Amino acid sequence: MIHLPPSRTLWAVLIMMMMIVPLTNSQSLKSAQANAFAVYAPFSRGLNGEDRNPAGLSMIRDWELNASYYYSLYSQDNSYSLHYASVGKRFLNDHAAAMFLSPGSIIEFVVPSTFTIGDSTGSVVSTYEKTISYSEKYGLGYAFRLNPSLSLGFGAKFLEEKITDTKYSIDTNSVIRSSEIEYTGNSWDINFGVLWNINPEWNIGAGVNNLFHLTEEQLPDDVQQYRLETPKVVYGGVGYSGIRTMRMGIEADTKKKIRLGMEWSVVDVVQVRSGLYLSGEENFTSEAIAFGLGGMYQFVRVDLSYLTFWNQTDRRGAVDLTRFAESGIDNIEFNPYTGDRLTLTLTAQLGRTRESLARIEYVEMLNDVFPSSSTVYAFRPIGKARVKNVSAAPIEAKVSFYVNRLMDAATETKPYTIAPNEVAEIPFYAVFSDALQSVQSFAVHEGEVFVTASTVEDYDDSFQARVLIHGRNEWNGDVTMLKYFMTPDDPAVIKLTRNILNLAEPHLDTVDGALRLFEKAKLLFNEFSSRLVYVNDPQLSQDYVQYPSETLSLKGGDCDDMAVTYTTLLNSIGISTAFIDIVPPEKPQDAHVYMMFNTGVEPQFSYSISENPKRFIIRKDERGTESLWIPIETTVMRKGFEEAWRIGAEQYFQDVELNSGLAKGWVRVVDVQPGQ
Repeated sequence: MIHLPPSRTLWAVLIMMMMIVPLTNSQSLKSAQANAFAVYAPFSRGLNGEDRNPAGLSMIRDWELNASYYYSLYSQDNSYSLHYASVGKRFLNDHAAAMFLSPGSIIEFVVPSTFTIGDSTGSVVSTYEKTISYSEKYGLGYAFRLNPSLSLGFGAKFLEEKITDTKYSIDTNSVIRSSEIEYTGNSWDINFGVLWNINPEWNIGAGVNNLFHLTEEQLPDDVQQYRLETPKVVYGGVGYSGIRTMRMGIEADTKKKIRLGMEWSVVDVVQVRSGLYLSGEENFTSEAIAFGLGGMYQFVRVDLSYLTFWNQTDRRGAVDLTRFAESGIDNIEFNPYTGDRLTLTLTAQLGRTRESLARIEYVEMLNDVFPSSSTVYAFRPIGKARVKNVSAAPIEAKVSFYVNRLMDAATETKPYTIAPNEVAEIPFYAVFSDALQSVQSFAVHEGEVFVTASTVEDYDDSFQARVLIHGRNEWNGDVTMLKYFMTPDDPAVIKLTRNILNLAEPHLDTVDGALRLFEKAKLLFNEFSSRLVYVNDPQLSQDYVQYPSETLSLKGGDCDDMAVTYTTLLNSIGISTAFIDIVPPEKPQDAHVYMMFNTGVEPQFSYSISENPKRFIIRKDERGTESLWIPIETTVMRKGFEEAWRIGAEQYFQDVELNSGLAKGWVRVVDVQPGQ
């Protein structure tokens, strides 16, 4: 309250000042890196791009801290002010969250007083100004990486509108009474963004600002004309990084704003940037241009930008109030009253902070996994990874492969040298644990492929690859893999063979030593066959093979099961064997497997086995010594050894001797040595 003594002359002057606002401060544009580049929706990375595309938060490596300072060239005080501070954290590998404070994200208008109080000398005693301010107080962000190339992000910003006005009155005693009235409104704006790295050269960023506007407190009706307008704005941009040391892009939004940007890496850790801001709201014009410089030292990044506008109208602290009343404010970050500015941004990356040296471009799985032949994948590649050196120096890269719960640890390859910006296809292997043998049926498991570069122990990149894990009894049809179903050391196998031979020991003592292996094989066959019944494949997969213990327990199987089990029995007592794989070229669906074994009888004593040379094959054993081998058709086991031998010999003679199947390649003989 102001009281003027009656000795003084009171006068009141009504001054309508509707053209000039003496003070206008606009602080926004949080990241120096984004300001200078202009195009940041497709290149959003970490906290520096949170306000341009929240999906970029997914690029945070571990912990990230960020602070921005600005210097407005036309502000009343010539000092830097804290504009923005934020912290972000990556968690659960594919998730990231951030929170930020924006003490400098505020735009304030001071409307000059339309009423002044003066004394008799003409001095102003009191003024009545109106202050209108819009600010962004704080916010939250979250991003989720759907896969290595696609991320989604959400941002929430708390906005405040504040109108401060002074009301006055003059009572009958010439006393001027005044009171300050404050109107406040606040709300949340929800933003959405998506970031898609199509390939190492092309990126796409898109999103919607102000997707949802949630009002907590609304301005009263009599000051609604000053409310902050927050229309939905859809934006999208494309970035290209295919030129070495350079990247460029373009983006646009539904407000008819277009931005162009380019960045050049002078050296690995120093970048020069430039961006152009265009507007097509009325005539297609250039609004502003920006320049910037950035550098990285260890875990700290420093970026500096300068933004200047071609048209300085309303950008130097004085605003046409009529235009303000007509257009209002719809964006605290970038509006017609934003002035030229310098921005300094400091970013610290903590925790896992080093730059990746290598990137996995794709992974190809070369083989399904069959538990019966699990040891094969330690020597035969299970897949290959295309790895690119993304650094400026040669690297040594090693690829690791891991399947959770089926491997004790990741299996790592030898190092491969890769030149800068070059790629290499690195085959990788797998050493499975015993847990693989517990897989009973076909299933798809998630395998993970890692690449490690140089001598650093951390992963430079990772890639999710689907691994097809088959059941322990499934077989890929390759006869060379049947030997992995053989278990000559299985207690059930050893018990059976030892019992049979022990009972036949009196008979074996009367047999000529040269024929003893032949006689043992015959005894095992007849005793084994007396317990079995032939059955068809129980599975519809490529094929299904029982382990010998399962065949003995079930007392049944198919041709593969019989061949594997009988071959295992012979191997357990030291007899060399071989599988015979028949795949008729005219009827590949009639493929068939039977076996042969080494009798140990030398060719000159063949008459002791048979007078018919078509009933045996002369082959060299593992020591290079020739001996007689006889083929056995295991599908007729219940008809006895002689019949199985006869049919096997006839089939072998027909396929190999008459039809030259071995020479033509549709007959294969796969040797299996005892203990192999």
